[in-house]
Amino acid sequence: MLNPRHILPFLIFISCTAPFPECLFPEREEGARLFITLGNPETRSLNGSAAESWEKKINTAYIYVFQTGTGQLLHLHTLSSSSINALNNGTNNTVSFTIPITGSQSCNVYMVANTSPSASVSTESNVLTSIEQDIASYNGKYSDVTTKALRSQGFTMTASSPGVTLTNGNNTSVSLSLKRIVAKIGIEINLTAVISLGTSVVTDVTISQSAPVSNLFPLPTSNTTGNAINLTQTAQPHTSNTGIYNAFFYIYENDARSASANRVKLTFKVVNTSVLNIQTTYTYNTALNGDGNGKFTRNKGYFITAKVNKLINILSLSPSQACEIHTSHK
Repeated sequence: MLNPRHILPFLIFISCTAPFPECLFPEREEGARLFITLGNPETRSLNGSAAESWEKKINTAYIYVFQTGTGQLLHLHTLSSSSINALNNGTNNTVSFTIPITGSQSCNVYMVANTSPSASVSTESNVLTSIEQDIASYNGKYSDVTTKALRSQGFTMTASSPGVTLTNGNNTSVSLSLKRIVAKIGIEINLTAVISLGTSVVTDVTISQSAPVSNLFPLPTSNTTGNAINLTQTAQPHTSNTGIYNAFFYIYENDARSASANRVKLTFKVVNTSVLNIQTTYTYNTALNGDGNGKFTRNKGYFITAKVNKLINILSLSPSQACEIHTSHK
């Protein structure tokens, strides 16, 4: 009878059809291994706490790696559903993949979340000139826009890391922090100073002269293609404070503008019914300062308070004592 200990080495030998070294030591995948650690999306809520869950949720994500200088696309990595779930749940914030290169190369890394890449992307300039023209889909009724993402794909977010050195056979680690390409504006209108003058309510609130388009990645100057956007929302009465009304908008970033007439504008209407049951509509109109000179930056939250001290039409773009305007941002 054959001893099994004598048969086993023979079976191992004949089962290995490749040359001996490759059979016991499989060939390692050629290329540079890139490990990307993703920080929590940086947007803050209007009160300074963490961003809302729907503002930072990732639904789809793509990572582009371009050769520095030539701008040639070396690799496009699509994140799997399991990687995206791990990022959203906070169980694993690192993804890795191999880039097929030889030697060492300097590369620029870009990440895009919640928007589909163009099939024509083959160079770095294709990504840098990519735009989004979809601001209306982020906006809607106050009760909706403050509780969920209205845009079906979620909030478009991007991140980049230039000048990353990749070497064949080596591991390279990069940290990225996604930023939303929109800014958000919360508005509080205070009518408590005019409550005694009959019944006053805020009706429509409008943000106008806002940028209609945004580049996916920030450039030295914002994209000004197309006509300015106007967004209107019905004001929401505060649930517990009489005379307080709220509105909430998302806008694309806007450059600073020296002339106030060209800046993003806030307009709201107050309807007053006097004790004699005479109804009058007053319009308040002001240019917004943002970061200064009307600049609004992507991924920032702005909180604007408008305190109405007098029922009067303000059609100029400059704040007055009749309506005090204050802006804070995070």
